[in-house]
Amino acid sequence: MDEYFLLLINGYHTTWLNDFMWNVTGILPWMLFYVSILWLVFKNNKVEVALSILAFVALTVLIADQASATLLKPLVGRLRPTHEPSLAGQIQIVNGYLGGLYSFPSSHAANTFAVATFLSLLVHHWRMTMLCFLWAVMCCYSRVYMGVHYPSDILCGAVLGALTGFLTYYIYRVTAKKHMKKYTHSYYSTSYTSSGFLMSDMDFVSVAFLLTLIGMSF
Repeated sequence: MDEYFLLLINGYHTTWLNDFMWNVTGILPWMLFYVSILWLVFKNNKVEVALSILAFVALTVLIADQASATLLKPLVGRLRPTHEPSLAGQIQIVNGYLGGLYSFPSSHAANTFAVATFLSLLVHHWRMTMLCFLWAVMCCYSRVYMGVHYPSDILCGAVLGALTGFLTYYIYRVTAKKHMKKYTHSYYSTSYTSSGFLMSDMDFVSVAFLLTLIGMSF
């Protein structure tokens, strides 16, 4: 079943999709979206709080990446589809990219879902949640499309990432409690999320996301 869905997704290739998925799986093509989130964090928090948030985002990625790439991949030892002898000649490769030797779980899935979970809990707004998880899902899909991960690699990596995001956000709440914005009755406004982020700022992040996708399409 794993191989069936891998070959189904990987088997549908076009020149445009190859270029688009190559961009989706990268880091630099998403830079405008990343900058918009950085702007959102610093605009809605004091500098020391914003820096603390960035430190926890970095910690989130570090834990997810090390758990998947350094601990689990060598331990499980599952060959990537692009390195699996039984799939030789069946996998369509994009730009000659084969990836590392092992595939389980997906570090891309773990990292993106960890960050998406953390930011969703932090901002606490449906649009931020939608954008972050859409970003994560697109990155994950691109890995199967490019033939470097089985769907189960993605699923388990996503679960690992989500759990990591929940864990680091909980630690953040505990350690930064005194400095976090409190949503008190005197502060209450329909213009803000329950965690104190200005809702209108989500427009900027949404536009940045849309422009990023447009840029990847050409």
